[in-house]
Formats: sequence, structure tokens, C-alpha cells
Amino acid sequence: MYIINRLILHLVDRREIASWHRAFSKECPSGSLSLTQLQALYEQFFPFGSVSSFCHELCRLYDVDGDGKISFEEYLQAMSVTTRGRIEEKLRWAFRFYDHDGDGLLSRADLETVVKAVILLLEKSGEERGTWEVRVDQLLRTLSGTDTITWDQFREGVQNNADVLQSLLLYDGII
Repeated sequence: MYIINRLILHLVDRREIASWHRAFSKECPSGSLSLTQLQALYEQFFPFGSVSSFCHELCRLYDVDGDGKISFEEYLQAMSVTTRGRIEEKLRWAFRFYDHDGDGLLSRADLETVVKAVILLLEKSGEERGTWEVRVDQLLRTLSGTDTITWDQFREGVQNNADVLQSLLLYDGII
């Protein structure tokens, strides 16, 4: 109940929460969303892309309690932050998304894993092989100049650099 009470600050209306719950329950009658179910949903929206890696990253992020499933509360928390959260919350969420190993730093390996997953999901015809390497190099060079990015570097860099912000917004709406 604590999570839902906190979310009301973003969603404001209990009717909206009830509406999201009905939709979630329709797709997930068991009360939780498995990785397999999430992949099936994403395959509907991205039929030409490879959803597996991307959905694995989403599950890692959404599954706060680590039980291998996304509960309604976990789903609602993620949707609340991504759709109505303050900029600081959205940036923290994005940082956690890119922090594949969860160590509090964005390493080259973290960024490569997640950026590749996004590119595979979007699978645009004509997308050059190695595009993910270019994007990772660009992020590292712009935000830190080293092979790791701290939270402070990420927050400051994204807020002060329209190109980096635009690059991150490329993925807006697919989560």
C-alpha cells in the first residue's frame, strides 16, 4: 500500500489507478507479468525487432523486489515515474535503466548492453552495424570523457546537453 500511496502524488486520481489496474489484470490475470508475457506484448508493437534483450532489461528495472515477475505495484511505479515523474526522478530511472550491472556507475559494458538491446528492438532497415558503438562512444565522451559515467555526471550532462537529451529521448515511448 505504501507504493500506491506514493504514486497517487503522480497519478493524482484513484480512478486512473483503477483503470490501469483493470488493463493490467486483463493482460495479466495471474496478477503479475512474466518476462515471457512482456516479450509477447512487445512483439505486438515491434514485430520486426528483436524484443528479448530489451525486455530482459525492462524486467531487471521494473522487478524491484527481484522475484522474477512484475507486480501491478511495480508496473504502476514505473509508469508513474516515466509518465508523470519530476525530471530528477526520470533521470534517476534512466540511469538505473542504463546501469545494467547495478553498481551505481555507467560503464562502457553497461551502455553497450542496453544500447544494443534498444537498437535490436527498433531494428530499422539500413541501420548500420556498429551504430551502438558510435552511440556508446558519444555518450561516454560527452558525459565524462572516461569509460565510466557517475550519477552526477549523467544528471548534469543530460540536463545541460540538448544532443544527449535528444539521444535519450530517441527511446522515449518504447518503455
